[in-house]
Amino acid sequence: MRASLKTLAQDTGMTYDQKRMSVFGYYQGYQMIIRNVQNRRVFEIRFHVNGGTPEQAKAVQDYFAGLSQSNPAVKSAVFDGVGASIQVKSNGKNSVEALKEILNSVLSVCRSYSMVSCCKYCGAQTNLGVYSLGGECTSMCGGCFEKAQSDLSAARQSLKEQKSNIAGGTVGALLGSLIGVALWVIVYQLGYIAGIVGFVMAVCCMKGYEKFGGKLNAAGMVISLLIAVAMLYFAENVSLALEIYNEFKMDYDITFFDAFRSIPEFMKDDSVSRSVLSDLAMGYLLMLVASVSSIRATYQNANLKHEMKKLS
Repeated sequence: MRASLKTLAQDTGMTYDQKRMSVFGYYQGYQMIIRNVQNRRVFEIRFHVNGGTPEQAKAVQDYFAGLSQSNPAVKSAVFDGVGASIQVKSNGKNSVEALKEILNSVLSVCRSYSMVSCCKYCGAQTNLGVYSLGGECTSMCGGCFEKAQSDLSAARQSLKEQKSNIAGGTVGALLGSLIGVALWVIVYQLGYIAGIVGFVMAVCCMKGYEKFGGKLNAAGMVISLLIAVAMLYFAENVSLALEIYNEFKMDYDITFFDAFRSIPEFMKDDSVSRSVLSDLAMGYLLMLVASVSSIRATYQNANLKHEMKKLS
């Protein structure tokens, strides 16, 4: 996918941005953004145009409506009167030629109906640029970018003045962790590896802290992750207790709580202890591996630490 984007940039004179897995710039007089859709073998072509009459805009919409039928490389195509989005299937070495063919065809239609590039937000046709908003390439005018910067600065200042309620946040993290506990137990009972739920547990704790604590700061992150670690251990014990209860309830007059209290005795059995330790190790490992980027993103979103910069 990277190779296709790099080649496309070279062939069209646009800019390749490896960090954002995107190509952007002017092509045939139109400001374009082409990106790789994350975790999918699909490219997305995005641009914004206006300037034609309502009848001309309708004609462009009709063209887009039939694009996926007329071109097998097109997965979907939408034009709402200003914004255009075309998803193109990745086809290995042929992807670049397919993308260029679609670009040429689409822009030819836009040109024939007097459409010109414009700002995504206000429709202005001048002072256009490509900007990074939260790490995603966006086409807009300088005025709208300055307003977005001002709005973000005001929101950051408001958030900075907001106090974090540690007590409320801790309660929220505990409540959020219960979702992870329930998922762990369900997945465990179905006979699957419950480890991936460790990732869900961490995210639920952070979301719960933010919901009840008002602000997910560094202290909130630490508290949330400590609760996630402890509750994953608790979830494994609940799962083991259920397994003990289901195994012996027909032969002995026991309750779930009896089974839970008997866990230390069962842990003396090497096979049981190995199984439990294996489950926990997998859960904590996947919590660490799968959560790193998500934890970072969650913290950045909660604290409005979004990238905002001009790219071209």
